[in-house]
Amino acid sequence: MMNEVNTSHKWLLEGIDCANCAAKIENGVAEIDGVMNSNVNYMTQTLSFDLVAEDDVKTLSSVKTKIKKLEPNITPLIKATGQEVGKDKVLQPEKTVRKQSHNKPDNWGIQLTIGRLILALTVLLIANFASVAPSLSFGLFVVAYLVAGYDVIWRAIRNLFNGQVFDENFLT
Repeated sequence: MMNEVNTSHKWLLEGIDCANCAAKIENGVAEIDGVMNSNVNYMTQTLSFDLVAEDDVKTLSSVKTKIKKLEPNITPLIKATGQEVGKDKVLQPEKTVRKQSHNKPDNWGIQLTIGRLILALTVLLIANFASVAPSLSFGLFVVAYLVAGYDVIWRAIRNLFNGQVFDENFLT
């Protein structure tokens, strides 16, 4: 009988927004070799798991990779320190990492979404009220749909290639 050392880890899952996502992460992390007792508490946005592995760094990297593959918008943070989980780098507080890596204003996503909605509305109005051929009008409606729903459509396509066919993005 081998004498294995267990190490416990608690991570905050910043950005988790649905119970189904929490269940997918819990099941995905539980499938990783060397991980035991994987548990996601959706209410506190906490992932708890134990490692029984010879190479903790490799297993921790696998856990982070699995989380990012299942839910790319979630940022795993170390619960005790609030620092982003990282491999082979100096850990920094999450806010500092975000500002250094993007150099974009805090409301950049909102500005982009509003811009896309204005563009989609403009194309929709042109398609509806301009006297153009019906086939061109239909094409403009499709363009307006693609511009307005870009985020959801892109996530659905990405999830199709990851083998997650019927999720909340595909069904919208």
